[in-house]
Amino acid sequence: MDERIAEVLRQETSAEDSRRIHTQLVSQLIALTGELPTDEGWEATGPLGRYAAQALPMHAFHADVLDEVLFNGRLAAHVDQVALLDAANCRGSVMPAATPAADAAALWASGVSSLSQPEWASWLHLMSTVRGDAETAREIELSGIRLP
Repeated sequence: MDERIAEVLRQETSAEDSRRIHTQLVSQLIALTGELPTDEGWEATGPLGRYAAQALPMHAFHADVLDEVLFNGRLAAHVDQVALLDAANCRGSVMPAATPAADAAALWASGVSSLSQPEWASWLHLMSTVRGDAETAREIELSGIRLP
């Protein structure tokens, strides 16, 4: 609730403990979101879904498992576009090509933003299909989001 408290906690927590905590949060968020109704995306389901859609990418970054989100069509379909891009940009290296995150960056640069989650997932599906990534396109189709 208060960023100053969060910052003090970050400073007092070892890197190893921080990575372990974030890893546990990623696992729990993914497990909990598996139980959410998903046709409109996690964010539409309430506080837990909103938190998962906004925070999962950054928790994954801090857990050193961001690639699991960047390369997973089902997860990318549910997370917030800006949250996905923010976490991907924190990597400090070039964004991996041919991933939903790279698609998100290309879409953002093309002015595709401020969409509903189903519309966003549809764009990611289109991008995956166009670049011939049938596996990611299928993961997005099976994400539970009702694609327009």
